[in-house]
Amino acid sequence: MYIVFGNHDPLDSRFAPVTWPDNVYVFPTASTAMTVEKDKFPVANLYGCSYPKKAVTENLAASYKKQDEPCFHIGILHGQERSLDSHAPYAPFTVKELSEKGMDYWALGHIHTRQSLHPSIHYPGNIQGRNKKETGQKGYLYVELKESQDPVVTFCSSAPVQFVNITLSVTDCKSVDELINKFWEKMKMNVLEEVKVYLVSLCLTGTGALSSHLSEEQVVEEMKDVINTLGETDKPFIQVIAVENETNLEWDKAALAREGHFLGDVFKAGEVFKNDPESIWEEWEELFSHPKARKFITKPDRDESREIIEKAEKLLGDAWMKE
Repeated sequence: MYIVFGNHDPLDSRFAPVTWPDNVYVFPTASTAMTVEKDKFPVANLYGCSYPKKAVTENLAASYKKQDEPCFHIGILHGQERSLDSHAPYAPFTVKELSEKGMDYWALGHIHTRQSLHPSIHYPGNIQGRNKKETGQKGYLYVELKESQDPVVTFCSSAPVQFVNITLSVTDCKSVDELINKFWEKMKMNVLEEVKVYLVSLCLTGTGALSSHLSEEQVVEEMKDVINTLGETDKPFIQVIAVENETNLEWDKAALAREGHFLGDVFKAGEVFKNDPESIWEEWEELFSHPKARKFITKPDRDESREIIEKAEKLLGDAWMKE
């Protein structure tokens, strides 16, 4: 086993003293080549280096130098491809730079989503999703190398707990029972034998009469409880951990505006602010600067502002219909 430490566990971190087994090799902070032997015959050179500190922003791959031994050459790198902007830009590199190093394979770390950048350059992702943002199958890559051929890369699932996002439309449902049945039908289409636990984030969409009923938070919680009670005894174990209600009543916004209806004015104002979300920040400034409230809220960005406006439209519409 060969280990490269990255930004979450740099070598300057304070960890409890540990003695590694004899078959574990830790790369130092300078790029180093380690030779793997089988039956006392060298079969591969592994190249890598560990982070000396959390924030390593230089191009570590530039210091990797392929040796001349007649065996496979594998680069191990914890870093980010320069075109990816979703993570901290640690040890940045380009696919072109790695390809020019002449390695047979690059085993990458840092990005938690499985990605193939090139036939011989791969992120395996993490082996277990940690939260509801890390959905889908997680595992490792089994790589077979043959001379003068592209690597054969096979994904192997290893995560017994899987986070799942499910979206259900209420448009064709006349009751909550129908919606629950629809959930189970869709859920069972996603079940895999190796997964023991599914943790589900449920998003409700669509329009219709059921939307008004679901505007009651208690109704949504009761539906979630019914699903989870059934899921506790099921195999695999299934639990809904979050419900996002994005359903809407069917509004003829143009007609409401023509008729001078209160909701027509609400929707017109909503469109103005959604097209220019920064314009509403001034209205919220008193809240952001409030000595007590500001401890619990942060100023939203443009997308978050649009989302707040849309939710406000829905709340006002639902409240009006109840009256």
